[in-house]
Amino acid sequence: MTLLKSFFYFFVSIFMVACATADGPIMAYDEASGLDKSSLSTIYLPASIELIEVDGMVIKTPFITKGHNVVSIPAGSHQLALKYVAFWGDALSGSMVRSKPVVLTMDIAPKSEYFVRFKQPQDQWQAEHLANVFTPWLEDAVGNKVKTVQHRTTNKRLTQQDNSSRNEPSAPGKEPLQNLQYWWGKASYKDKKAFENWMGDH
Repeated sequence: MTLLKSFFYFFVSIFMVACATADGPIMAYDEASGLDKSSLSTIYLPASIELIEVDGMVIKTPFITKGHNVVSIPAGSHQLALKYVAFWGDALSGSMVRSKPVVLTMDIAPKSEYFVRFKQPQDQWQAEHLANVFTPWLEDAVGNKVKTVQHRTTNKRLTQQDNSSRNEPSAPGKEPLQNLQYWWGKASYKDKKAFENWMGDH
């Protein structure tokens, strides 16, 4: 492996580690409302599940590769718009797999913990199938399934949303790593292969 290739993969690995953790809980409420935060509940989102909206409020879900995002939410009846988003395959031929948004309506108890669950795919074929029939559910802290109403959304705003709501590079940055992230995401398989061959020659 050439020095340039080692350098490239080093930065890719640093990027993946940086994406593995979020900076803090997602606030699924209006912070200016004077809400009693001592009664807030917590929802744990797997890394491959993106929370798009809560009760019509747009949510920015941090992009992580493992673990959970933590959502702070007040007690009461809520509608959560969720979708499956995960990368499958290798760096050259892999792709992001995304489901259509699904809306869950449920009652949240105060000072409680919940976990978003779904049938975990074992390969890319299963992931792509899952994207067509994405059916998440909620469990409480002891593993009991929470009663929810689930439906596919017909809201155009939701169905048109893509991964842009996550913290992924959307434009070239000032730093070399940001440029690598941006252009690698834009490159076709052919371009990536050509770049790999170029690295091998240098």
